[in-house]
Amino acid sequence: MEYFPTIFFEKPQKYWPFIDDAIRTAAFERKVKVRMLISCGRDSNPAMLPFLQSLASLDYPHHHIHIHIKLFIVPVGNKSDIPFTRINHNKYMVTDKTAYIGTSNWAGDYFVTTARVSLVVSQSNAHPAWRTDALQSQLKEVFNRDWHSQFAVHLDDLGHNPHCALSQ
Repeated sequence: MEYFPTIFFEKPQKYWPFIDDAIRTAAFERKVKVRMLISCGRDSNPAMLPFLQSLASLDYPHHHIHIHIKLFIVPVGNKSDIPFTRINHNKYMVTDKTAYIGTSNWAGDYFVTTARVSLVVSQSNAHPAWRTDALQSQLKEVFNRDWHSQFAVHLDDLGHNPHCALSQ
C-alpha cells in the first residue's frame, strides 16, 4: 500500500534502507526485473513520491536494469469522509520461487515498531508430492490483473490526478 524507506512516525525521522537496498541490489546485480504497484489515494502521503521516483530512475534497459513503478488509483465514487478508502490495501510480493503476504506497509515503522504478521511460502523447496504452484500462480494473476487494469498509472504518466495525493 505504501513505500517509505524511512522510520517516518518517530522523531527524529531516519532513513531505513533495508527493503530499498534489497530492491536496488536485485535489479542492479542480479538483473531481476522489478515491477511495483503502489496504492495512491486522497489520503496517501505525498512524501512517498521522491522515493518511488528514485527507484524508477534506475530503470535502464540498455544495461538490463528494469524497475517499473505504477500507482494504483481507484477513483472516488460517492463522497466519503472515511480515510484510506478507495485504495488497494494489498501487501504482497511474488517471485519466481517465493510468495510473501504480509500486513505491513513497506515502510520502516511497520517492521521496527509494530507487531505484524507475514507469511512466506517457498513452494520450490517443497516435497514434489506436496508441491503446487497454486498460491504463487494466484498472486501472479492478481498482480498482473491489477498491473494491466485501468486503475494502474505509470509513475511517469501521473500528471494531475484528483484521486491521488502524490500528483498534487
